[in-house]
Amino acid sequence: MDDKNIKECINISNKLDESILEGFERGKNFKKESKRKNKIFKSAIKVAGMVFVITAGVITVKPELVEAIPGVSNVFEIFKGRENYKYKEYAKGMEIVKEDNGVSIKLQEIAMDERKFVATFIAEGEEIYGNNIDVQINTNLEGVEANTSSREVIRLDKNKVAVLHSMDISDGNLNDIINTTVNCGGIIRDGDELNGNWEMKFKFNRDDILVNTKNIKVDREINFSDEILKIEDLMISPLGSTLNISFKSNSSDKDNIGKFHYIIKDDKGGFLNSYPISGVVNEEDGRKYIRLDIADDITDSKYINMIPVKTEEGNIYREYGEGKDSRLLNSTIGSGNEIIKIKTKDNFGYYNINKKEFYKLEELVGKEIKVNKTNSIVIKNINDNEMTVKINGYYDRKNLSGFEFIDEDLNVFDGSSEASGLSVDDKSGEITFKIPKLDRSKKYNIAFPSIIDLEYRDTEGIKINNN
Repeated sequence: MDDKNIKECINISNKLDESILEGFERGKNFKKESKRKNKIFKSAIKVAGMVFVITAGVITVKPELVEAIPGVSNVFEIFKGRENYKYKEYAKGMEIVKEDNGVSIKLQEIAMDERKFVATFIAEGEEIYGNNIDVQINTNLEGVEANTSSREVIRLDKNKVAVLHSMDISDGNLNDIINTTVNCGGIIRDGDELNGNWEMKFKFNRDDILVNTKNIKVDREINFSDEILKIEDLMISPLGSTLNISFKSNSSDKDNIGKFHYIIKDDKGGFLNSYPISGVVNEEDGRKYIRLDIADDITDSKYINMIPVKTEEGNIYREYGEGKDSRLLNSTIGSGNEIIKIKTKDNFGYYNINKKEFYKLEELVGKEIKVNKTNSIVIKNINDNEMTVKINGYYDRKNLSGFEFIDEDLNVFDGSSEASGLSVDDKSGEITFKIPKLDRSKKYNIAFPSIIDLEYRDTEGIKINNN
């Protein structure tokens, strides 16, 4: 599907939480990614009859060659440290293979709880080439209408990649025997798309793979900013959690689903990584429904605290400039009051930067980047192709993919062709991700997307017991 057709299918609204579709924007702009340097994360709202449905496709492209794993039997192992890696111990082997146009795609495993369906694939063949590669996956489970899906691609060798695909099934009414259709492709290589017939049809017994999920009916309301927000329920499984929220708005604006940002803390006061995965407007009564995915494990928490934060048009990112010159403001080491415009090869960006502060890569370790007045990112380690950081305070991990290195000549090196999934160390909280190969003889500064100073109080939240 070309860019024009995609735009015809998706109506962009700036009034939704822009973090929802950061990954989708990477995929939607795939063919022009190297030419476009606008880091403003958009949100999409798709009209389907009388209902608005937020759709997301979080695509992570990993062009680096990792050590090939011969005779892979558990593809989940390749994604160790990623959000959906925990599904591996519940996975059911499938090994369904389809070949077309010189490419073999194998469905290796599936796993599922009442929130999410996950599948792994191996795609192999001479047509699997290029630095930027994406294998599109669409799955239809009988009785389920998926609002959101995501995928991550890791290259194993020159002509082989692994794919981890997931989709939200929270609204589904699963049968005992689930008829399933998986459509693979097109396969996009450096912007060039290959299509073929890689359709797979199979059925499986739901109870053979379904992981038990605890459903907690909350049904509690909170008055906040002239709105009445209601926590509907909380779904908890060993694989993650989902929080369903609704509110009846006094506004007639149907696009204001995302005007709130939601901060979730555990019983120890730690920030939980969460993000909206779907939103619906009920045309009959005007009620809005938001579904939040909680990526961190809360099975051992006594309770969680959901704190709403009102933001302008649902956007927590700091922007600079006007109209078509508007860009996300990037915060760097030694940020001051000066904001400068840096021209790159194909575009430009705005940076809060002290131009005199540049460091050798090894000197960057231990440096801190303030992303707003109270929150920061600390550089823990940098090697040839990876960087490890730790977040102090509140900052969505997905925003880390917006990193940039800036050298003394104001050349910018970012993740447009080197972006990768985030690997999280559960014990230390440190996060590791891929970076482009840099000249170690040069000096650099590092930038991350800035966020606004969020004003909230823990007492404004709703505490939800996990039992």
